[in-house]
Amino acid sequence: MRIAWSVLVAIACVLLILLWVRSYRWHDGAFGHSASSRVYLFTWRGKIWADGRILPSRPSRPPRPWVLVSTRSKVILRAIQTRELSDTGAQFDSVPQYPVISTSARQWGVSTPYWFVVAVTAAIAAVPWLRWRFSLRTLLIATTLVAVVLGLIVYLTRQ
Repeated sequence: MRIAWSVLVAIACVLLILLWVRSYRWHDGAFGHSASSRVYLFTWRGKIWADGRILPSRPSRPPRPWVLVSTRSKVILRAIQTRELSDTGAQFDSVPQYPVISTSARQWGVSTPYWFVVAVTAAIAAVPWLRWRFSLRTLLIATTLVAVVLGLIVYLTRQ
């Protein structure tokens, strides 16, 4: 079972690396709408961006299916240079080279470089190979840390 898991996650790592390389020549994205929200997923220049917004409620708005978009990076760069996409291009170029999570009352966003996603996926592949021997003390410390992190998340989301 450990070998099958490691092979599956290794395949996922290889596919992520291929998408990472592709992101330097292509701007890929997907977006979808429901009655009350919309979600964007985009990759460009080695970065992944996910953005969600809660829309004003309109009962007559039907949900739309997901749409996949793929554009060569040259086209996007030319549009940024001619100021056709100045807002989008500036926003995406300002995404830092480390993971960032941003939230507001009606919007959330997550951006991360591909290297971080590949590293996390590779670390997940190693999990079944670790020996899980721990004492009761270690279990209590881990439970306390999880409780502190969850409490911090609740505290930050309520501000």
